[in-house]
Amino acid sequence: VCDRRCSGALPRDWPRIDVSLEEEVRVTHGNPVLCALDVPLTRIFNKKGEFMAIGEIESGWAHPRVVLTSKPLVRSSELKAEA
Repeated sequence: VCDRRCSGALPRDWPRIDVSLEEEVRVTHGNPVLCALDVPLTRIFNKKGEFMAIGEIESGWAHPRVVLTSKPLVRSSELKAEA
């Protein structure tokens, strides 16, 4: 993932996207989410402001490449409440 496109850049310098509770579940499973950024890499945060993944942007989608949690941090009841 980190080739010449991000040479010398640190993750804190990359743009950030914040995902919904539903998108958080997708990210924790390694599935992409829509993203309007035009950069190669991004940091992905959940609604609680927790850094959860590094995403690679391809064709308007942020593909999680490094996920920092192995299970969703949300309960199914929280997903229903958001809908």
